[in-house]
Amino acid sequence: MREAWIWACIESEDDDVSFAYRRADAEGTDTYNDHWHGKGFVSGDPAQPTVLFYLRGTC
Repeated sequence: MREAWIWACIESEDDDVSFAYRRADAEGTDTYNDHWHGKGFVSGDPAQPTVLFYLRGTC
């Protein structure tokens, strides 16, 4: 999902536009490797996240 979000920004916006991506993770979840439903692995949502990740960049 993170790569799709970044590429959507790159393909549709100018380089003066920013994107942000955020996810949460916990034991028993793997949101890092999430895919769109029907396109691959989909992690369950973490009930009590122990990891928070934030990425920001320009398109």
